[in-house]
Amino acid sequence: MNKIKKIMGFAAILIGFVTSADAQNWVLYQYVESKEIPNGHWFILEAFPSYELCKTEWDKQVSFPAANAKKVDKGEFLIKNEDGSTSWMSYKCLPDTIDPRK
Repeated sequence: MNKIKKIMGFAAILIGFVTSADAQNWVLYQYVESKEIPNGHWFILEAFPSYELCKTEWDKQVSFPAANAKKVDKGEFLIKNEDGSTSWMSYKCLPDTIDPRK
């Protein structure tokens, strides 16, 4: 009987964990490093109730970069500025429990 109680208790904890993980929000961040922001900074673009919605917006952002942007990697761009300097830009969807600015 104790074994069944332990299994049921573990199942309840597992269900609670899965439910809370599904309920977390997702944040779309944009990282910019440039002459004006030499140490780089993460900017919040938008928050979403699901990863899928965040990923959809991420796809839009990385599909239409600025004309002067060169794609370095998926979601990462090197931008040649008018003054000849370069900027680095990238996008990430992260759960709201992770803040890359810290």
